[in-house]
Parts: sequence; C-alpha cells; structure tokens
Amino acid sequence: MEEGKAVIALHKDGRWAGFCYIETWSHGDYVANSGLIVNPVFRKEGLAKAIKKEVFELSRERYPKAKIFGLTTGLAVMKINSDLGYEPVTYGELTQDEEFWKGCQSCVNFDILTAKERKNCMCTAMLWDPVEKERELKEKIQRKAEAKLRLNRIAKKQSLLKRIEAKLWKSTKKMVTFVFPVGVKPAKGF
Repeated sequence: MEEGKAVIALHKDGRWAGFCYIETWSHGDYVANSGLIVNPVFRKEGLAKAIKKEVFELSRERYPKAKIFGLTTGLAVMKINSDLGYEPVTYGELTQDEEFWKGCQSCVNFDILTAKERKNCMCTAMLWDPVEKERELKEKIQRKAEAKLRLNRIAKKQSLLKRIEAKLWKSTKKMVTFVFPVGVKPAKGF
C-alpha cells in the first residue's frame, strides 16, 4: 500500500468497503490484481467491479507493457475480468515465476495444481495482454478503413448505375416516341 499498488474503497462515513492490490512477477512482465475483497455490507452494489476497474487502470498506468492476469474460481470475478478485456488462457501463458506459484501453496486445490504439473487446476486463468490488445485495435481500425473504402466504391457504382439508368431511360423514351405514331400516348410507365 505504501508503494501505491493498492485500491482501498471507503464509504463516505469512513468505513472500510473494499480492497485489491497489485503484485508484479517476472521482473514486471506480469501483473496480478490480487486480494479483491468487498465488505459484506457493501456487496451487490457494483463495488467489486469498480475496485477491479480502478486497480486494472492503475496497473495499466504503472506497468503499461505488462500482461495482467488473474486466477479465480469465482464466476463474478470471471465476469468482471471478461468485461475488462481479459481472456481465458492456459496456465502456460501465465508467469512462470516460482514465487508466484509458491503463493498457491495455501490453496485447498494445491495438490491438484502440483499433480497436473501446473498445467491446470480448479481456477480459471485469465489474461489481458497489451500487445494482443494493440494488435486487435489495429485490426479493428483496418477493418473500419476497409469497410469505408468498400462503401465509397459501392456509392461510386451506385452513382454510375444511376447515370447509366438515366441515359437508358432517355434512350427508351426516344425509342418509345419513335415507335409510337405521333399523337398516340404510350402505355403507363413509358
């Protein structure tokens, strides 16, 4: 907390409402937003989501090149992470920093984790990768630019078709006028 790596939520009357903190791994290449907890009095109010969003933004600000990850069995946290852009990944895509994995020793599922050689466990691994997000953004911008070009080509084709249609219509009127004797009106629509 002294390093500015935590988000603490307080009620306006000063009561503690929630908390989450940042941990760095693999020399800052990976960041985990850990310890999310909300006072039971303030649950079901959207506070967990607000805290998670704030600590995520703090992580992005302090470690802009780091991959942000989390391990959770909680559906609510998975939903929050997903809303922030995290994606489910294999454990192999997480930090391989031994100190991080030592933290799992206190978990009731640690035997499962070790039996499966840290390949999977009961927790869902989720990751937000800035390089991947940048690539996705560039692809989205590229798709929008290509769609705009396609629309411009379609608009030009429509304009050309309208000009051709107008010329054909004039030619048809002349042909119709030529075919029908003077004074005879062509059928409706000509």
